[in-house]
Amino acid sequence: MYDSFAGMMNDEKRSSLFKELKAKMGFGEGHGDEEEQENNDHRGNKMRGNKNAKKERRNIILGWMHNGTTVRTCNGGGARRIEVPNKALKPELVDIGKATFSFGLEQKGNLNDLQFDILDYSRCSMPDNTSVDEIYRSLKLSGYLRFYLASATLGAPATAALGVPATDSL
Repeated sequence: MYDSFAGMMNDEKRSSLFKELKAKMGFGEGHGDEEEQENNDHRGNKMRGNKNAKKERRNIILGWMHNGTTVRTCNGGGARRIEVPNKALKPELVDIGKATFSFGLEQKGNLNDLQFDILDYSRCSMPDNTSVDEIYRSLKLSGYLRFYLASATLGAPATAALGVPATDSL
């Protein structure tokens, strides 16, 4: 117990500060006014969970294959680390790949004479309606995901030239 009036004031002040702190953190009975509560909820949602899962963009490795063979860096290819939106679909990845490997693609001929596809890490064609984020979540991958921009001349057989394994039809 405090004998002095100042000691009692410090005790009351301390308890009121603890109440305010608990209210801001969302522990106590009183949560303050509604505006403070909305700000605290927004901050709590922002900080909750895995920080990387909340990102709007993902880093991928994009390589280039032309007519079924990997194009090396000295020829304008190579593997590039690129940041893409989570919701990027196959057509967007093709456009990003064309922009990334534009110098090497110009050496292979006119872009109108080439057909393009996006292959995944196992060199299978990526589905048109699957986003980059869906692939990351299905694989539960924490590192980089590898894609290939596959290009082929229009005269070459489509599946062999794009590096897609041919399926046996009976």
